[in-house]
Amino acid sequence: MKLSGKLSSPAKPITFTEVLYNDQEHLQEDTGVFTCRVPGNYHFHFDSELQLCMMKIWMIRNKTQVLEKRQVSAKEYRNLSGTLTLQLSLGEKVWLEAEVESEQPDQSTVTIYFSGFLM
Repeated sequence: MKLSGKLSSPAKPITFTEVLYNDQEHLQEDTGVFTCRVPGNYHFHFDSELQLCMMKIWMIRNKTQVLEKRQVSAKEYRNLSGTLTLQLSLGEKVWLEAEVESEQPDQSTVTIYFSGFLM
């Protein structure tokens, strides 16, 4: 999944603007939430690029934060990424939330990729 542009408000799952691959439809495109349909170990990864802003990003599992990352970018582009392997049971949910702060909101840019797969 890919997001380019404005984020949803903090404390809400990121909804993505582009689907790169979701054939099994485990990630609900309209909500940004991954729902486990096959129990097992899942590998999740996010990668983001930001400029002219400060970003915090969280990976959430069933309303509990399991990973938090932060990055600040002045003039240059910066990367922010995170990886986590989780053992999920049927029906468990995983998603990303993020918050961006900027003194120049019209000029700041954010792109986020999110993926997950059963190992």
